[in-house]
Amino acid sequence: MDNAQRVDADFPGGNIRLLQVGPDTVRAAPDLRDTNRDWFHWHFRVRHAAGRTLTVEFAQDWFGPLGPAASTDGGREWNWLGRTAPVQRSFQFVVPANADDVRFAFCIPYVGADLRRFLRRVRPSPHVRVRTLARSPAGRRVEQILLGNSGRNAPHRVLLTARHHSCETTANFVLEGLMDAVLAPDALGGALREHVAFAIVPFVDPDGVETGDQGKQRHPHDHWEDYGGRSLYPEVEALRKHMPAWVAGGRCVALDVHCPSRLDQKVYLAGPRSASAAAQLAHFARLLEAESADSLPSRAADWMPFDTGWNTAAYYGQRRSFMHWVEALPGVECAGTLEVPYARVGPVTVTPAVARNFGRDLARTLARYFTEPGNGA
Repeated sequence: MDNAQRVDADFPGGNIRLLQVGPDTVRAAPDLRDTNRDWFHWHFRVRHAAGRTLTVEFAQDWFGPLGPAASTDGGREWNWLGRTAPVQRSFQFVVPANADDVRFAFCIPYVGADLRRFLRRVRPSPHVRVRTLARSPAGRRVEQILLGNSGRNAPHRVLLTARHHSCETTANFVLEGLMDAVLAPDALGGALREHVAFAIVPFVDPDGVETGDQGKQRHPHDHWEDYGGRSLYPEVEALRKHMPAWVAGGRCVALDVHCPSRLDQKVYLAGPRSASAAAQLAHFARLLEAESADSLPSRAADWMPFDTGWNTAAYYGQRRSFMHWVEALPGVECAGTLEVPYARVGPVTVTPAVARNFGRDLARTLARYFTEPGNGA
């Protein structure tokens, strides 16, 4: 049996460009593939290195505020290793004696197997329906999860999307938490199921998720920017075809969940061009601040109106994002981009459990938005 150390990214979500591999050293870089600029997404495994002290070196600082994430059980459980310097280009890791499959990543991964595991757990509920929205270019299923009031008379609607940029994994843990809240046997879950119809697309780019692409700023443009003219991607084409009639059925909130840049440590909402939709989103941000103090604190003051920060006409140019498409649909009164950091929000460490708790807070925020005055209803 060959027990030589092996380093690779040949698994779902894997991404690495190996520059040099020695007995105890790995020199590597992110595999940018069809991306037209540097970015920081990477994820690889080392096998047959039990008991060794590994040194991993990059040419640039491709780490977040908590350094790399590591798993010693084949990718099931993850821990942040911590940042060791203001500018960090390497890390060391002592592989446990019983660990034959160690994985390292820029952030905590979430791939198709994780989504299928979640759906197996919740699908016995009569309040969950999963339909195929489209097929990806590689033939993968694009799931659309329908929760809550499935009748045409639902007074409120929520459209949630994630992984327009396939590397932005925290978004899926947030969506899991929100869906658990909607399905919970308590007053909040009951009210949401009775009065709100939810349509959730966890992977807008399932091919990028499975192949480990970063997905941001692809050539000639990425999924998020595919909402002007004729869409390049069948997933986006399907959203544009099927969702306008659905969102028009009631007062709709549409949020696209992302992760910001690698060192960002704030949860925030980026707003649309429409003055009325932006006013609703500002109100939503105030409600989210009140509900999220015990998970990932979100400050309403950090929300990013259109033409501030990166959210400007100059940034978009001729490109049209999901937010700018959905804000113009009849029935959509509140639209925005929700940015949830990869690793830390202020002093709070982002873990799957904490992100799921934030998803529950997001569900409570939606319930308040639809029932409390001040939102222009």
